[in-house]
Amino acid sequence: RLFSFFLPPFYAPYYGQMASDLNSLGVGIVFSIMTCIALTSLFESVSQIEDPFVGLYILDGIHVRKELGDHLWQELLECRK
Repeated sequence: RLFSFFLPPFYAPYYGQMASDLNSLGVGIVFSIMTCIALTSLFESVSQIEDPFVGLYILDGIHVRKELGDHLWQELLECRK
């Protein structure tokens, strides 16, 4: 999460040069804000995808207790027959 705050100042000289070349300070500011938003959204999406075993909090999580308790139990009973 810290990289989304510490990385944009390294791009500041580029945004300053771009604003100077285009004679528009607003364009440089918009690009710097978009970089912060993009980095933060990347961090959030990675943190959501990172742990698939948190079934209560995310939609595509794996419900381990349900899988082992219900589904696997039925398969074990079928195998014993």
